[in-house]
Amino acid sequence: MLTEDGLNTLQISDTDTERLRYWKKYMWVILSFLAALTISLAIINNYLQRRAVINHFKHEMSYAIKSLNQFGWDIAYDNISFSTIYPSKLITLENIKLYSHTQNRAFVIEKLYLTNSFFTPEQLQISSEGAVKLVFDGIVHNIDFRYNDIAIDLKNGEAPNNLTFRIQNISISDWAKISEINLAARLIAPQRISEQAPFIKAHLDIRNIKLNGLLDYPLGQTIGRIYAGAEVIGQIKAQADFRQSVHEWLSHGGYVAIKDFNLNWAPLLMVGKGELSFNEKFQPVLQLNTSSKALLELIDDLEKKNWFDPKGIFVTKILLNNKAYKAGETDRYLTITTPIGIQDDALLIEKIVVKKL
Repeated sequence: MLTEDGLNTLQISDTDTERLRYWKKYMWVILSFLAALTISLAIINNYLQRRAVINHFKHEMSYAIKSLNQFGWDIAYDNISFSTIYPSKLITLENIKLYSHTQNRAFVIEKLYLTNSFFTPEQLQISSEGAVKLVFDGIVHNIDFRYNDIAIDLKNGEAPNNLTFRIQNISISDWAKISEINLAARLIAPQRISEQAPFIKAHLDIRNIKLNGLLDYPLGQTIGRIYAGAEVIGQIKAQADFRQSVHEWLSHGGYVAIKDFNLNWAPLLMVGKGELSFNEKFQPVLQLNTSSKALLELIDDLEKKNWFDPKGIFVTKILLNNKAYKAGETDRYLTITTPIGIQDDALLIEKIVVKKL
């Protein structure tokens, strides 16, 4: 026998059952709508971000061309195309050429692609297809490589950042074969740094360079390693062109701190650290404190080729011979600690001009 409360319980239970059936019936519709909305918003967001990156790229390309013109260089290409629809390639350039107005030198890539992922459209991957050529003094050198990984961040309204560059098994016709080139650079929170704090950190690492023997040099056929780790001190702020940016940077005491330099070109071994800056003519001013082995042998070989200024190298060799010592009993070559620099287009050793460049 059902009481009044029992009837109410059954009625509530029947009502809940009807509601559950209703939600089950239309739940897939609601979920499908939410999924479609989410996907649509993601596609729209990706489209807007890709378009923003393209606009930023156009601005940076225009800025780069204007800046290069200031130094007698330019960029040209046969065709450029853009796509705001994923997964098409974001940017495609055909026969892009970086060349000098005054010298017969250029770097040419048949096809250059900039692509990105769906969720991080501001992070660009750079790849190439077809011939890659280096023109040096009118002579064309073909460049081949087996593997490359090049990426850069290009966020809207911000400077390019987080550059990573890695190429392996490179062959440059008539010049050399290189096992690996690594380059990395990143900005360091420019809004939180002072004028004398690091703005950019970078390192370059080149390994196992096998020369072809056609160049006139006194050292061995293989360069084991060239490494440089550096920091750009002082913020480089965007001006009308890069020349003005660098001028403003230099006027506030900006320079490049070379934290670590390493050269292994048997028999020469050299390590060092120092500073790189530029004068009012934008000529490099390098000051490098080095410690090396077999430097005297290299100088002797270059002197036989009449490469040095005779007066300058004569005095320099006297100073170096007085400083040279054997770091170990079994060492074949003497160790020398000496400053090496470049200033006013001249090479200096022991602060003496030994060669006009």
